[in-house]
Amino acid sequence: MYPTTRNITKKSSTPDKKNVISGHISDYLTSLFGEAEVSRFVELLGNPRKQSIRVNTLKTGRDKLKTVLESKYGIVTEEHPEISEGLVIASDPENLIGKTFEHLLGYYYIQSTSSMLPPHYLEPEPGTKVLDLCAAPGSKSTQLAAMMENTGMLVLNEVQGDRLRTLAFNVERTNVFNAGIIQSKGEWLGKYYQNYFDKILVDVPCSGLGIIQKKEEVNKWWSISSIAGLINLQMSLVIAAVKMLKPGGELIYSTCTLTTEENEEIIDKVLEKYPVELIPVSVPGGIEGFTSAPGKKFSPELAKTTRVLPWLSNSEGFYLAKIVKTGETEKVKDGAIPEGRTVIKPFKKVKPTLSSVISNFGISEDYLSSLQFADHGKKLYMVSGDWDDHRTGIYDRIGLKLGAYEKSEQVILNSIAAQALAPHITKGIIDLDNHEELRTYMEGGIVKQYANFERTSGAERQVVIRTAGEIIGTGVVTERGLKSQFPRGHRNQNFRF
Repeated sequence: MYPTTRNITKKSSTPDKKNVISGHISDYLTSLFGEAEVSRFVELLGNPRKQSIRVNTLKTGRDKLKTVLESKYGIVTEEHPEISEGLVIASDPENLIGKTFEHLLGYYYIQSTSSMLPPHYLEPEPGTKVLDLCAAPGSKSTQLAAMMENTGMLVLNEVQGDRLRTLAFNVERTNVFNAGIIQSKGEWLGKYYQNYFDKILVDVPCSGLGIIQKKEEVNKWWSISSIAGLINLQMSLVIAAVKMLKPGGELIYSTCTLTTEENEEIIDKVLEKYPVELIPVSVPGGIEGFTSAPGKKFSPELAKTTRVLPWLSNSEGFYLAKIVKTGETEKVKDGAIPEGRTVIKPFKKVKPTLSSVISNFGISEDYLSSLQFADHGKKLYMVSGDWDDHRTGIYDRIGLKLGAYEKSEQVILNSIAAQALAPHITKGIIDLDNHEELRTYMEGGIVKQYANFERTSGAERQVVIRTAGEIIGTGVVTERGLKSQFPRGHRNQNFRF
């Protein structure tokens, strides 16, 4: 038996419970990495790590955001050497990174650099079909959408209802409109999609030993016997993904844990049973995947996978395996398609209902004709022109809400859609650069100085709101003033300009 590290703490007059790991975990990790390495891990748990953010390239650029964060909030960032959209927080003296106006509007996503790696190595291309099998809360999903430049077809699956709502919120906040959201058990999704996707991300639920510093509850329940159910689920999910991947397609299998049972052993079994091969992945701060563990041997091919070790990378622990499918897998019986109210339509079919939006805001019909629209009866969603799955009953929602129909059957533009359409809006704009007025708007109030008694139609009275050159939402000019239409679910009083 390897020596236990259960009593190791950093040198301090008062031991910190955050950098003590349970006996079960310390014994297990010592058997894999040795006592010296586990001691480094334990030492790391007591030291705060630098936060990182991912720039949302659908809305801004890295250099521009760096400048804004430093000039407005005193937040100094450093460029990540491997991930072009990654920024590491070097200094945030007032702890404002989660409270800025730009964060509220989805210009960046607070995300560990390790979490950015799976999409980075999956390398989805614009115009392709991509699946995120376990998508919530949406950090990697929205990264995939940005890498795809809001084109192609991005399917996001999540089984849990509360996590699904978080996923939908983050998809909206980051202005993603090439995605459809499904609520299903991931292992069942293969009955709809067989040999279909170009790329698949399989970031499975796991025991979380790589992120134990922020999930202390893992200490209380973890043991090898307690993760048996997770291992079965992980195997089911990756097998389902292999079957949904088209020949020549690629998938990333990833976890945020350090066990071989949830990592190398899963991939070893997939290599044995399915027409797949591994593509080498090498990550700074990582090591090669294990080809053996105490009492076990795996394929030498597992050396092509990689583990990001927290004590080497000063980030979260992750495991990555990149797989290419070399042949078709046997098809299973197709599942019955649920009926759906939503209908996917080209621009010409919805153009009459968008006439007020077009005339009010000067949006080019050529651009709108490059999109498709998911008509839900009472609401209209905009979606990538590449979307080609018309089995809408599978989906909880498709695309980004463009707006709701009013009694005249005209669409009232949604604030989030106005953000997404900002490069194409040329008129109907009110600039709110006064912070008091802007805060009133962001909190859903009425800016009284913009009262107008002339217009009567709801669609005709609508305007878009801009501040500091950026379109942030919509409003309606009434006799009382400018009434905010900033979405209730996105309002937040705890932010700084």
